[in-house]
Amino acid sequence: LLVKDRIVLIEGRVQQDDFSGGLTLRAKAIRSLEAARESRVSEIRLTVESGRYTQAFQQQLKESLAAASGGSCSVSVEYHQPRAQACIQLGEQWCVVPSDALLDQLRGVVGGSGVALIYEN
Repeated sequence: LLVKDRIVLIEGRVQQDDFSGGLTLRAKAIRSLEAARESRVSEIRLTVESGRYTQAFQQQLKESLAAASGGSCSVSVEYHQPRAQACIQLGEQWCVVPSDALLDQLRGVVGGSGVALIYEN
């Protein structure tokens, strides 16, 4: 996992190093960013404006979610129109694995600012 220019999350303990006078880290666990996201993201929230909601949009969204199915991350859609808005929680059959590929696809379908990750506490 430790490769140049790759982000990893390290869980461990930082302590004073008496030999060097600096700090030292004793790692307990090292995970890739994607693995950490999969274990901590509980929901993907998509914000969709009424003008974007077309038949092609529905098909692209369905294909993107179906390709990433089988995970434990739920998906919700916040639908906005000029006079009202609603939040729709998709059923369990639409739970996904929040991979980098899926997030990139969803940003292409919904728009970059329309994809939010909700982390569990």
